[in-house]
Amino acid sequence: MKKDIKNFVETYNKNMSWNKDILNNIDIDFFNKNEETKKIIEEYLPIKTIESERYDLENAKLYNLSYIPGILELQAYSYNNGTTYFWVYPEETEEQYKSRIINIINGVLDNIINKRIETLKEISSSLENVIKLKNALK
Repeated sequence: MKKDIKNFVETYNKNMSWNKDILNNIDIDFFNKNEETKKIIEEYLPIKTIESERYDLENAKLYNLSYIPGILELQAYSYNNGTTYFWVYPEETEEQYKSRIINIINGVLDNIINKRIETLKEISSSLENVIKLKNALK
């Protein structure tokens, strides 16, 4: 395996261990009971590492993404799923990584919360009108 690929894999796998650290601080069983929170956890806090048994790392390609400064992309053939893409910020510290991931997840959660609040306001207003009509007809 080429040195740059090996370094990428080591960094990516280290990031997955940091995801495990984040997950250890929450009640994962509780959140996995709900499909929505389970999906968010699976998408933003994956823990599967890159292993040579699952990916053809000898023929993997590594790219600097010009449209996202500082990020590297690895394209590797998965023996089960075809070409798979992985991304890392190689210069990121553990603190920076965890902070970035948590901020991303919080942004997703804020978006969901705001949409739900709007829905609740609409439902509440509708319910209030129905109750007023019912009371007016007494």
